[in-house]
Amino acid sequence: CYNIVMTDFYIACNILKRRSTIIPYVSNSEIKVLMTHPVSFLKICNFHNARFKNLLLYFLGLLPDFLCVFIIRCIGKMKNLV
Repeated sequence: CYNIVMTDFYIACNILKRRSTIIPYVSNSEIKVLMTHPVSFLKICNFHNARFKNLLLYFLGLLPDFLCVFIIRCIGKMKNLV
């Protein structure tokens, strides 16, 4: 699950990087929907590997649209993805 959600994170970073050239415009709510975790909270708690990383990405998907995109943009800038 972690690899799947991280792939979604990289896709979201690329969307934010090329947002002005993508037509039709991709809204914050569409990026937030992309970042929703495919597994429930209880199943994440039962994971043995990458539990903390999955929890962080799960809570990132629960944030409001503008805050979720802001955090993705900040982390993406730190990793030189945006």
